[in-house]
Amino acid sequence: MEAQLWVAWAQLLVRLLPKGRLVSRSFTADRPASATTIASAPASAERIATAVSRVCRHGLLRPECLVRSIALQKMLARHGIENSRVRLGVRSRDGVFESHAWVECGDRLIGDEPRHVRTFTPLDGLSVFGPRDGS
Repeated sequence: MEAQLWVAWAQLLVRLLPKGRLVSRSFTADRPASATTIASAPASAERIATAVSRVCRHGLLRPECLVRSIALQKMLARHGIENSRVRLGVRSRDGVFESHAWVECGDRLIGDEPRHVRTFTPLDGLSVFGPRDGS
């Protein structure tokens, strides 16, 4: 139920904020990306990621990766797993421009497939606003 609420919140956030308001050039630049918090609770982080993933597949909404990632990052923070961030990446495949959003905590990928994420070039220095950045 909690995951469903955060997915709905993230969907509303993405739809209502003006274009460009979610992107920040300094979201994590001043904060060290530390894996110590995630290292102490990896099972909890994976349970949260699984809950969000299930809600996105079987819940009331069928959100895209950005909404899923924002909801996951917010839930992780609410459960004490700090320093997670939403990352953005791009690729061109068969002449089609594609983008993807995923969540990282330190150097650890949360709730996504490493093989899939590696096909995108991360937009370094850009992230999505987090819970303490005015969203």
